[in-house]
Amino acid sequence: GTYIDGGNCTLCPKDQYQDERAQMMCKNCSMWTKTNSSGAASKSQCLCKLILFLYIFYSSKQLKELLQIARKTKRENK
Repeated sequence: GTYIDGGNCTLCPKDQYQDERAQMMCKNCSMWTKTNSSGAASKSQCLCKLILFLYIFYSSKQLKELLQIARKTKRENK
């Protein structure tokens, strides 16, 4: 997503997005969400902070293993 800044087309900063053309400012992601980079073009790019953390710091294989452990623990605690 971009916005017009002094006549220049500029990428929206991190944690903001712009889904419309020719706007003078970007829209903020909601309080509990953030983007993983600048230039977000839709609200759907504002990710839950926990999901973003997991996305950045864990590979999909590690994430699968963590989810399996969480499910197993949940079943054992029932």
